[in-house]
Amino acid sequence: MTLLQTRKLKKYTLIVTFFGVASFFVFSQFALAQRSNQSIELSGSNQELVRARIVSENETRLSSSIPAQIEQIFVREGERFNKGQLLVSLDCKIAEARLAKAKVELEAALQNLTAREMLAETRSVGELELELARISARQVQSNIDIVEAELNQCRVFAPFDGVVAKIHFNEAEFVRLGEPLLEVFNDGRLQAEFLVPSRWLLNLSVGDPIQINLDEFNRPIEGTIMRLGPRINPVSQSLIVVVQLSGDLDNVLLGMSGLVHFLEK
Repeated sequence: MTLLQTRKLKKYTLIVTFFGVASFFVFSQFALAQRSNQSIELSGSNQELVRARIVSENETRLSSSIPAQIEQIFVREGERFNKGQLLVSLDCKIAEARLAKAKVELEAALQNLTAREMLAETRSVGELELELARISARQVQSNIDIVEAELNQCRVFAPFDGVVAKIHFNEAEFVRLGEPLLEVFNDGRLQAEFLVPSRWLLNLSVGDPIQINLDEFNRPIEGTIMRLGPRINPVSQSLIVVVQLSGDLDNVLLGMSGLVHFLEK
């Protein structure tokens, strides 16, 4: 290779290197700017991304404590009920028959015990026979207590004032132990829940006022933060916030949702 060719090759290499470094620099600055913009967007109070859901302070699923056939359901979905009201009855005819049998056995055991006690006064029976009669009577009484406890599970009563959200079975259907019968909630104690990024934790406090613009309404509903979640989700890096609602809550239903706006303290 001649000297002239060597110089041209070096010159060409320098040019390529220069453009390569320049391109890398431009690309790096562009990526840095994009990352900076993204960081600014995430670190700002982008409240449009926060959505709240209306929940109830008292919401539960009532399940069957025994396997049995449903005898009667006394409420319908959407119907209101009072605390202590009978909601569902299960068919417990077999248990009722066992209870009747156990009561007859108890009566016989008590008569036998009375007779043994009278004989014991004349020393016609020993102390062992008398004690066995007492044990037999107590055993029958224990069987009665067990059957009565089982019969208490044949009636499902309302744990609080509320509304029926869902009925899982129909009358005459068979339910197994632990299967859900009803879902109920108290619509008189509505709350709201939403998730926020964990980095907002230092800017949120119990008592902070908020507004929720529900999708179904043209007016906002108000509330205050009553509780912050006890821990941060390590996967989503989010924190749950619970809000106590106030003001006009007419027509506000469980499950509604909307955008959250944080008000000035």
